[in-house]
Amino acid sequence: MSVLTLQKKILLTLLVFSLLAACSSKDSVVYSKNFTNKSIRLSFDDIDLSGFTTIKQTNSQSQKTNENITIHKDEVVISSKDYTEKIFMLPFVRANKDFSIIIQKGNFKSDSFEETLKKLNVSKKNPVYDSITYPIVGMLDNIGYIQIGNIYIAISKKGKLLFNGLIAVDSKKVIPIKYTVNYEDIVFSVIEETTVLAGKENYKIIYKGKKGSELLFEKRIYNHNNELLKKSELSIPLSATSIDVWGHILKVQTATSETLQYILEDKKALIK
Repeated sequence: MSVLTLQKKILLTLLVFSLLAACSSKDSVVYSKNFTNKSIRLSFDDIDLSGFTTIKQTNSQSQKTNENITIHKDEVVISSKDYTEKIFMLPFVRANKDFSIIIQKGNFKSDSFEETLKKLNVSKKNPVYDSITYPIVGMLDNIGYIQIGNIYIAISKKGKLLFNGLIAVDSKKVIPIKYTVNYEDIVFSVIEETTVLAGKENYKIIYKGKKGSELLFEKRIYNHNNELLKKSELSIPLSATSIDVWGHILKVQTATSETLQYILEDKKALIK
């Protein structure tokens, strides 16, 4: 099995660090806490990742009710957003700063340390960049590991960097290592991805001035990427103090061709 095939397989074994505590500790992992230059077998338990998503409801309007508001022509009377987001975490992390992993000799024999690193295509000093995302590859002894080249470095459930790791010998074996870093307080955050689900209209109502005794408005409907989908126009005779503008009740104080002073009386945009 190639390293790439192994990586694809074990990337599916972990989604977020909070899942680590829920995982069972089986005997499928052969791992010694006593660091040695001898290789050990690397194996990860499968983790059920179903159901670990967050649903976020966004429902807001730009203007508050029962407040005196003054706007000019071509400005927004009210805007409304009403949609649902599905947020899930990906098996990748990003560091909070650039730093370097400096591998320590540990229990390696003096005459074999440099030679072993060279043979495994690993440098003694290995940079990690905050602009790059790194894959989470699995867990050992309830600790998460991320992959940086041929090195696996350990992180806590909260993403804090721990100071023990592994070097890949091949697709099945690793050598335990210790390392230091050149900065303190290294923390990794999980990468999130958001999908917008179907929702109600996102729109803006624009004041277009006054023509005779009529007030003019325009409604602009947008998708969730803020791309304009549709425009509608509306003219309303100012025959009463309160007017209905696409379901929003405005109590008009003064209105000219250039300005509109009003109080928003309804809460339609906040009602499901």
